[in-house]
Amino acid sequence: MEWYETWRVDYENHKLRHDENIRNVDIDELRGENITCEICYPIRDTPEVFKKFWRILQKFEYTIRDYNAETIRALINLLSINSEERNNYTKGKTRDALDIIVESIRYLKQPIMREKGLKIIIIVVARDCIENDKEDETIDRLIGNEELIRYGYILEDWDVNIRFREFYEWHKVAI
Repeated sequence: MEWYETWRVDYENHKLRHDENIRNVDIDELRGENITCEICYPIRDTPEVFKKFWRILQKFEYTIRDYNAETIRALINLLSINSEERNNYTKGKTRDALDIIVESIRYLKQPIMREKGLKIIIIVVARDCIENDKEDETIDRLIGNEELIRYGYILEDWDVNIRFREFYEWHKVAI
């Protein structure tokens, strides 16, 4: 992933601040500094919908290790966005929720998938596996997908439609 090395260094530096100042630093003082931190964002309750999402997501990216309360909150926010708006993962609330999900996950090592691929997989899992309850069909379609393996992401039909719509809008203005 493009951002992984920066993410890893920031997380390790944040953890050092906790370790060095364990008795002197208030958690509220460090909260917001790094959304990956399991100390700043402890899990109090894990909804069943998140457990299902997490189990499926781990099938696509084996480097995913753990999550925190921010990951759960962001998924709930993502699921509350209407499906048409959620399909455009590069804008607005959808982009914000996906950024938080991807950045709040702790990884074992650098992920195999690109950041874009992971975000698309998150949307597909939310839409097809959580909302439409097509878990088996979706997993069969995506595991071993050559495009996903080769490029680290896939282009879903809705993604292609969004790109063409943006192109046509640009083309109208350019003419």
